[in-house]
Amino acid sequence: MILLALDTSGPSGSAALLRDDRVLAETVWFAKASHSAELPVQIQKICGEADTPLDRVAAFAVTIGPGSFTGLRVGLSFVKGLALTSARPVAGVSTLAALAFPVREEGALCPLLDARHDEIYGAVFQETQSGLIEILPEKASPPRVFFEDAKKYAKETNPFVFFGSGARRYENEIRGSFGSEARFLDPSRDLVLAANVGRLGRALIERGVAFEGGTDLKPNYLRASEPEIRKGKVFL
Repeated sequence: MILLALDTSGPSGSAALLRDDRVLAETVWFAKASHSAELPVQIQKICGEADTPLDRVAAFAVTIGPGSFTGLRVGLSFVKGLALTSARPVAGVSTLAALAFPVREEGALCPLLDARHDEIYGAVFQETQSGLIEILPEKASPPRVFFEDAKKYAKETNPFVFFGSGARRYENEIRGSFGSEARFLDPSRDLVLAANVGRLGRALIERGVAFEGGTDLKPNYLRASEPEIRKGKVFL
């Protein structure tokens, strides 16, 4: 199965073509404004590199959040536009799961994204023989609250492995809360790569957890939008 995977959840974007779990072509870019201008160019680029036209793509995977509200909408709308007319399956993949998927470390895996407004998006995962499992569901919260919850959910897991933009911004707070139990991965692990989105998406499709044509697939924002916050509808 040839699958097209996308991530537009943050400042960087990524797209990949995969045949089963093998990457045919992949690209990463940093958007100066919106990802909407870059997506068609980058998709054309990887299709050319893989010598694979879009009509040969059998399925799609896309990050649905958490992340940038605008970025998530751009990626999801783009995929739906490609998939809807032919009712090809679309899998919605957690941004945090895609970030944690390639990490092979013992302990509690803590991908954190800077959510602004003094909050983070985070979850806690653990690598097992059966694969990656979520032991603290993803949430948006102040860092201190998330750190306390992480300790409760991962009492017997040592150490705590942090990565992502939220880990960079709140490194001092993490070290103050976790002490010697905190480990930080190299900043190169902060990027969400579409190849990992595709591998997770393929597994969802094989389990029947996908949407034909992307119908009814929605972003998972985890919290209110910034316009709502600015209007005073939500108090953080």
